[in-house]
Amino acid sequence: MKKLSKRAVVILAVIVGLAVLYFLFSAIAEHQIKGSIDETVGERLEYKEINVNLLAGNLQLLEPEIRIGKQSIAAAEISVRGFSYYNYLFRDRIHIDKVILLFPEIEISSRGGGTNTSDKGLEEPIEIGSFEIRGGKLRLKDSLEEQLYLRFEEFDLKGIALNDSTVKERIPFTYESYRLAGDSLHVNLGPLHYLTAGSTDLLDGKLSVETIQVVPRYGKMEHQQHIPHEKDRYDVSIQRVETTNLSFSFLKDSLVLRDSLLSITGAHIAVYRDKLQPDEERIKPLYSQQIRELPVKLDISRVEVKDSEVVYEERLQETGPPATVTFQNVNGSILNIVNVDLDREDFPETKVTASSLFMNKTPLEVDWSFSVNDRYERFLIRANFDRIQGSTLDPFIKPAMNITADGTINTIAMTFSGDDDRAKGDMRLHYEDFKMNVLKKDGEERSGFLSALANLFVKNDGINRQLVHEDLEVTRDKERSFWNYMWLCLRKGAFEHLLRI
Repeated sequence: MKKLSKRAVVILAVIVGLAVLYFLFSAIAEHQIKGSIDETVGERLEYKEINVNLLAGNLQLLEPEIRIGKQSIAAAEISVRGFSYYNYLFRDRIHIDKVILLFPEIEISSRGGGTNTSDKGLEEPIEIGSFEIRGGKLRLKDSLEEQLYLRFEEFDLKGIALNDSTVKERIPFTYESYRLAGDSLHVNLGPLHYLTAGSTDLLDGKLSVETIQVVPRYGKMEHQQHIPHEKDRYDVSIQRVETTNLSFSFLKDSLVLRDSLLSITGAHIAVYRDKLQPDEERIKPLYSQQIRELPVKLDISRVEVKDSEVVYEERLQETGPPATVTFQNVNGSILNIVNVDLDREDFPETKVTASSLFMNKTPLEVDWSFSVNDRYERFLIRANFDRIQGSTLDPFIKPAMNITADGTINTIAMTFSGDDDRAKGDMRLHYEDFKMNVLKKDGEERSGFLSALANLFVKNDGINRQLVHEDLEVTRDKERSFWNYMWLCLRKGAFEHLLRI
């Protein structure tokens, strides 16, 4: 057996020595890292195992769980890869190539348990090439119930930088790009409704959310047993919501959302109201005030609504069907939903333009404008109805007033300007041989005497008649909504002047 040469022995000794030093330094580094973690977060962090690879600059924690007050994050693994010792030792910078969090379950309590933030800056700036989460779940809870649940397949944040300035901000770091892909969202909207959504994809401001629903917890009749006064029941489904360049920031303590274009496709909105319930005795603000006082700040340049539908039902009697108004094929846009920088001189006006089929038959066009920063809540609205057959109105006027209609209203054109107190405007109405049929108590059979009496009051003494009503004035009931306000305007111009009442 040949003896090793002196050179080979030296090389072997160096290799063995380096190996011993590597394992020694790894053990020392692992001990120091454990000590640093314990000193920084103490008992708030638990983990099953820690592994350190000095050569690659990698750190791995298995089954970590961190708790800060009532907030917690538990995961299968967290890995730190590519820690640069050169940047740390010679440039006083912490640089990490990648941080990976596997299958985390994040639980946040919205009440209490948080820690106070410190005004102290960072001793060294931190750079992270990418932060990646795979297979995560997020739960937001109050003291009793789960308010939000989000399950996401992946979350990527790239080009992260933390420094002495950024850590003092609400978002304590800057980033270059991000992506979130989720497949399940559940949001508690209170005791009467909840929201769900299907697949969600968010990439650098481009958001796409599929199959959004606002689901009522109770049926129409049971809903009334859970409310102290008149309160709407909503049943909403939306095929898709998309944004173009959504951005997030903070203004003092308020979240600010900005986007140039938000689109809503295939929305079906069903609203049910039981008018037999006690009135809710509170002032209902107009939309300009509602937007102005939102807790979230908005700067949305344009919202587009496509291929949507609105169904409104009112229960007016103990028996029989509700009065129903429908708007199909709703398409339109809203310009400038803005509630930031309210005092600037060039504050933009909010403009709504929409078209639909009223009662699935009559073309309807609406133009509506107001200024969110106007404390008088002034607005201007124009609406034009095309040909309406009398029978088209029956689903509303039959349950509401126990009457049906015959004949044709060729056009209704109305223009009203108003504020929080009253509205003034004009209306043009063209109809042909319009007649009212008063029904008997059973709500089905026509009462000849009452119908004849009612038609004495209808101004249809000519086969063709056009009415122009100017200087109409309506006083707002502030305990009713904006749409009740518009109904008063329509009734003032059409029904009260169509009938001799």
